[in-house]
Parts: sequence; structure tokens; C-alpha cells
Amino acid sequence: MKVRWTKAALGHLTAIYEYISLDSSLYAIRVVDKLTIKSRLLGDFPHSGSLVPEYQNQDIRQVVEWPYRIVYRITENEVQVLAILHGARQISGDTPPDH
Repeated sequence: MKVRWTKAALGHLTAIYEYISLDSSLYAIRVVDKLTIKSRLLGDFPHSGSLVPEYQNQDIRQVVEWPYRIVYRITENEVQVLAILHGARQISGDTPPDH
């Protein structure tokens, strides 16, 4: 299954890189690599993530690449990465994080 990143998720990834690179560009690259590698696995195993507690939707799931949560939606044709959130951050259950 194809994995597609939303604009919001790409923005989160860029912000994570920029923040970490203030201290270490090497570590920032490593974190981004880990997150993108983890997201690629979702194409093969889309149901491997757990349900997102803030939602009551079987199609919105998350995997953890500590300390970040990769929030994604499973559709008929693809996995959409919706957000990359720090594990300590709460998200609203009203709308998916890409809205």
C-alpha cells in the first residue's frame, strides 16, 4: 500500500528537524530518518499501529517512534500520514490532526 504524507505532517517533520538541528544537525537527520523509515513500514503493515485514544475511528491509528507519535489514516488505497506529534502533546478528538 502506498504511504502519502499530508502537508501538515511534512510541516511537522520539518519543524522537528529545524528544532533539533539548533543543537545538532546530525541528530536531527537521525530523528527524521527514524520517523520516515517507521512510516514506510505502514505501507506493508497498515494495521500494526494502535488506535488513537483521542478518536473513536478504526481508520486513524498511530505508531510510536519515541518520543514522537506518527498519526495516520488508512484508506482504501493508501496510508496517509496525518501528523507527527511529540508524545507529551495531546490532540483534540474533534477533528483529525491534518485539519
